[in-house]
Parts: sequence; structure tokens; C-alpha cells
Amino acid sequence: MRGRGICLWSNPRRFGALLQLSLTLGLIAVAHLVRVIFGWSVSVEAVAIPVWPSAVIFVFVGALAILMWIEARPGTPSEA
Repeated sequence: MRGRGICLWSNPRRFGALLQLSLTLGLIAVAHLVRVIFGWSVSVEAVAIPVWPSAVIFVFVGALAILMWIEARPGTPSEA
């Protein structure tokens, strides 16, 4: 039954939504990278947030941004 079902990614607006998501995630990743590089301090209700979580978040969100970018490109294997 391969190829007979309805593909959830067949929506023509898929490219725009995934591209927008990848760019947004990319900006978030860059913001965390800048925080790590410059050592900006962040505090929430007088509690200091350490810098090291921003490095972890940069890697995780950056990887998601790259994966969404790859998925948004026309001709990806998921469209076959």
C-alpha cells in the first residue's frame, strides 16, 4: 500500500511554514550563541541563570533549525 495513502506533507504551504520555522529556530540559536560568546547574564526574579544551558540550547535548537531547513527544500526524500 506504499504510495497510496495521503501524505501529511503534501500541503503546498509546507515549504513556507517549515522555512519560517527553521529561520525562527535559527535566530533563537544565534541569540543563545551570542549569549555564550559575550557572557551576558540573565536573571529571573533575582535568580541568575548560568551561561552553560545556552550552549546546550544552541546545539539542540541549531540542529532542529538545520533539520527543518533540509525538510523544507523541494525534492527531499520525504516527498517521494
